[in-house]
Amino acid sequence: FMGWILSKAMLETRGLFWSWWIHLLSDIVIFSFLTMGLLK
Repeated sequence: FMGWILSKAMLETRGLFWSWWIHLLSDIVIFSFLTMGLLK
């Protein structure tokens, strides 16, 4: 599902910026939850 969203963003905007930005935000969420889980 995430690949579909990122590829759709690349095709509609004809660039990598938005797909990279969405990927970065999802990584921030994932690493935040991992960090919170390790700190407890």
